[in-house]
Amino acid sequence: MSPLVSVVIASYNHDRFLRQNLDSVLAQTHRDLEIVAVDDGSTDGSLATLQEYASQHPGRVRVFAHPHGENRGIYATLNRAIAEARGEYIAVQGSDDAWLPRKLERQLEAFAADPAVGAVYAQAYLVDQSGAHLRTAGQAQVYGRVADDLVATLLEYNVVPAMSIVYRAVLVPSPAFAEDLLYADWDLNLRLALRTRMVGIAEPLVLYRRHAGAVTYTGAIVRDGIAHRLALLGRVLDYPELKRRPDLPRLRRAARAAAAEHALHLAGAAAALGDRASAWRNVRWAFGLAPGVPLRRPRELGGVTLAALRPRAREAAR
Repeated sequence: MSPLVSVVIASYNHDRFLRQNLDSVLAQTHRDLEIVAVDDGSTDGSLATLQEYASQHPGRVRVFAHPHGENRGIYATLNRAIAEARGEYIAVQGSDDAWLPRKLERQLEAFAADPAVGAVYAQAYLVDQSGAHLRTAGQAQVYGRVADDLVATLLEYNVVPAMSIVYRAVLVPSPAFAEDLLYADWDLNLRLALRTRMVGIAEPLVLYRRHAGAVTYTGAIVRDGIAHRLALLGRVLDYPELKRRPDLPRLRRAARAAAAEHALHLAGAAAALGDRASAWRNVRWAFGLAPGVPLRRPRELGGVTLAALRPRAREAAR
């Protein structure tokens, strides 16, 4: 018999986190599930760990790999996992993240309460490499936001933690993720939010791990994040469902302003990494998208400028 929920995992070089990850799925209070994990050419012990769990939980944990151990990227790997899934619902899990025990139970309750719901997401606690909660002013940091108008919110901010969402499988397109986009999960959620009811649970139900090897910290985001974000927006803003909204001009302006904020943030990240070229490129993006955004943040803009200039001053002193 097919399981009710297929948990899909794209696994890549996260062996040190995999046991906690898999155990957190297998420990769910909702038990009618399978894990479909696809290894993306890992060079650590990830594939061996997955195969160990598959042997311990035959039929419940299924493991695949790309031919010849190829590395095809997270979205191609998730697409393969979804193609192998058998469940009525598809839940996405990151190979370095973990779930709290009642995560699936709470989400399936939301589906049962409203048959029109096509996807359910939740908030996430941010944790570090060791699993300790990241805190601000003594409060645990939480990522994700419940929104009344999810489409409008998603055009500005990606408020849906990717490792938290569960989809009705029948609504997931094939392939689910656009493999040419850096933010393909964002794109999929926008597409679905335009066509079905997506609801959020205002409760952290997952642990989102932030560490140096995580996707969100890669140089690709710092270098090319805004270009990919604009490619995403260009695609989404051309969807017929969005074009029919009477507030489209306002949504476009808000999306550009949010992209300018993102560019300024990435400029600071690039400067901190010593990548001056990317820092200046992102500053230019910020001014080009919405000049008022960096001008309203002189302290942040000045900090980026000083950080980007500092390596040059050291070089000049040599």
